[in-house]
Amino acid sequence: MRVPMPTSILTTPTPADAATRGATLAAACLSMAAIAMSITAAGVALVPIGAAFGIGFGALQWVLNLFVLSFAAFLLPAGALADRIGQRRSFIAGGAIFSTFTLMAVLAARTEWLLVARFLQGAGGALLAASGPAALTAVFHGEAERKRAFGWLGSCGGVGLTLGALLSGAAAARGGWRAALAIHLPLVLAALALALWNFRGHAARPAGARFDLVGAVLGFTAIAAAMAFGILGAEHGWGASAVLACLALALVAGSLFARSQRRHPAPLLPPALLRNRGFVFACLLTLLFTTVWVAMFIYVPLHQQAARGHDADRAGRTLLALLMPAMVMPALASRLAVRIGTRAVLVGGCLAMAAGLGLLYLAWTDLSRPAALEWLALAICGSGAGCLYGLLDYLAMASLPNALAGTGSAAFNVLRLLGDALGAIVPGAVLVQALAPRLAAAIGEPVPREVLNAVAAGQFGALASGGAAAVEAFRDAIAAVPAVLAVLVLLGAVLAWWRAERP
Repeated sequence: MRVPMPTSILTTPTPADAATRGATLAAACLSMAAIAMSITAAGVALVPIGAAFGIGFGALQWVLNLFVLSFAAFLLPAGALADRIGQRRSFIAGGAIFSTFTLMAVLAARTEWLLVARFLQGAGGALLAASGPAALTAVFHGEAERKRAFGWLGSCGGVGLTLGALLSGAAAARGGWRAALAIHLPLVLAALALALWNFRGHAARPAGARFDLVGAVLGFTAIAAAMAFGILGAEHGWGASAVLACLALALVAGSLFARSQRRHPAPLLPPALLRNRGFVFACLLTLLFTTVWVAMFIYVPLHQQAARGHDADRAGRTLLALLMPAMVMPALASRLAVRIGTRAVLVGGCLAMAAGLGLLYLAWTDLSRPAALEWLALAICGSGAGCLYGLLDYLAMASLPNALAGTGSAAFNVLRLLGDALGAIVPGAVLVQALAPRLAAAIGEPVPREVLNAVAAGQFGALASGGAAAVEAFRDAIAAVPAVLAVLVLLGAVLAWWRAERP
């Protein structure tokens, strides 16, 4: 199957002038960078927030996770709303909500208000994420133009992740956690100003049937419960009663949501979206890619600190080898896609990531090898990831009719967030399974689950005896992570070769 070219599927809107195209692209890129920065900045600010409010690790995790949960759960309703009222109005609403509750988080005097602000900030982010990419398909019409626009969008996501990690640390050191949480506020205010000045999306869809409120509630519940299952499972273990309750709620709400979508005249997730092979292909490849990409940000710093004994600052600098190529490659990849075809770039990106992960496996299985080998591995992975970043957004949006642009953008981002969750869960399960027999053999007896989880997180003091054996077992076991990630990204290469458009 070939993904149809966008000019054959999308009706061509009235051409936009250069100022409108520039303002719309800049607003979408700034909002993407702001959302990415808000996630990484909150992670850096967790320790000073805990010290300021006197709260423990569990509560601190919700400062980060409530934003992600809310962002994911609101995406489908946000997409339907964007199609219903137009991307410009929904983008402006999202920017206003996001900036207002960012300010509330910065000024929060109590933990409860901080958590409420982070939750509602996620709702604003969902409106921005559902509207911005969809609007690009309204102002950029040619294949080459769209690939370049989505390349810039992908680059800005990478820039946001990098700046969020780097600037928030400096801001927290000088102005405390409030400064760290505020670093992305100028970006979203600039995006809002551009949207008010000269931003164009697709026209609002005629109202027709009433808004699918039941579907919105069921979809929100299913996604929120699924995200809570992943968050709580990683913290308390997958057999805990609260974790199983979240799973049951997600399954029940999800099945009811699917049933409601088949019956509603204007469903939140139209069945036509799931029948669109090009869109489904882009979503599946994004799921595989995001799982691998997010896992790198979790397990590379963990290996640096727990296996090599480096401090957090050095571990963070090591990630620059991964991030810097990923920042510049999306714009280059979009040009390559015009010259040699989308399929070649997607397959090449996946194979580059697999090669980098193979080198990372070699570096982790023998720590006496030069540190430059790990940096080279990360740089190759980052370059491959940059080839996929914006191009997958382009493929997803180019395969959809204008009337489903907002809904499609939302559904695509839900799958991306599912990949975020799997990026923590899948390699974590691999690490624990690889660690258990090694640790038991080292100390001569089975290790309790809670101790095993602690050692897998690099907390070797959780083992009363055999600390040196725990370190050695951890070093051996964590090498399985890049091997499994390489298999996943090779599956992505096969999928891209089989399903993507030919040059």
